[in-house]
Amino acid sequence: MEQAFEALANGELELARKLTHRGIALGDVNPRLWFDHGVILDRLGDSEEAGEAFRHAIALAPTYGQAFDELARLQAQAGKIVQAERLQARAVELLPGDTRAGQVLDSYRALLAERNLRPNEPARDDTTSPAAIEFSERTRQYDWDAIADQLQARGMALLPGFLSETECDSVIRLWDDIDRFEHEVDLDGDTGRVTYRFFTRPLPELVSETRVEVYARLAPIANAWNEAVHRTERFPAELGDFLARCHGAGQTRTTPILLRYPPHGWNAPHRDIAGRVVFPFQLAIPLGPGTTDSGGGGELVLVDARPGRRVHERRLGTAAGDAVVFCTRERPVKIAGIIGLQPVLHGVSEIGDRERFALGIPFHEHG
Repeated sequence: MEQAFEALANGELELARKLTHRGIALGDVNPRLWFDHGVILDRLGDSEEAGEAFRHAIALAPTYGQAFDELARLQAQAGKIVQAERLQARAVELLPGDTRAGQVLDSYRALLAERNLRPNEPARDDTTSPAAIEFSERTRQYDWDAIADQLQARGMALLPGFLSETECDSVIRLWDDIDRFEHEVDLDGDTGRVTYRFFTRPLPELVSETRVEVYARLAPIANAWNEAVHRTERFPAELGDFLARCHGAGQTRTTPILLRYPPHGWNAPHRDIAGRVVFPFQLAIPLGPGTTDSGGGGELVLVDARPGRRVHERRLGTAAGDAVVFCTRERPVKIAGIIGLQPVLHGVSEIGDRERFALGIPFHEHG
């Protein structure tokens, strides 16, 4: 990569291009190499490919402030000031001593004000009040008392036919619209074979509406659980109020994700937690194919985390469009008549020989 910079300085542009691609081929898991690759490509005039390089650096190192800064600059050059402001705000968080980064953020916000656009305000797309609207048929069709019982018994509950085939297809099509996403994480090793793309704000309407409405259904269940185990924390009835609690704790990054599994992809047991404020349930929706389709596979797996003891796991098969509510961190268990909390992890078993997409909706934000 140093040779590529030297070639660039000497005006040997094609040599610089060849060397930077060679450097990436030799070190494609190194975020600094991807960052340098982006800088060189940008100087060569390949801003779109440079942006992809910066995104790759962020995927490998989500706290790489300089990569957010450079990606913000490219977005601003393309006239995408809302996206630039959001990325630069993250750069400032990660580079607290960089006065230049703060000045750039101020300039983006001034441009937004001139154009009468609103800067990135945390969760403004999620603040619709469920109390101000009636629940839609999407959630009225389910018996939520029965869902609460399933969650207590198994740590997960099935909501059949939550999305239609048309709605599943509409969400899958978002994958190719890169501006819909804040960053990407690609797993191909011991932790799984899957690519995550985290949605940026504003969230797609279907995702936002689902998040608001399902949260309002689950908050009473979460509060009943906390009461049963003598916890004092209570969750607000409305998602907007809960997200304000997240933001007050410094958790402002969106968590809804679109996942793409290659044939025979999988996801190792894990938790989606990055902060001290956590909602006890999440929602997952396979968009196709389902576990019952030819070559489907890929059951949701919930594992009791019991170090030194035999692993106890539950599996739940789904059709495309079914939703699964599952426990984020722990599930209640009765031991000698007393309710305790069993730590859990979730993952996805190996899918079949067809690519699969899925939508993941945590209700808390990340720090």
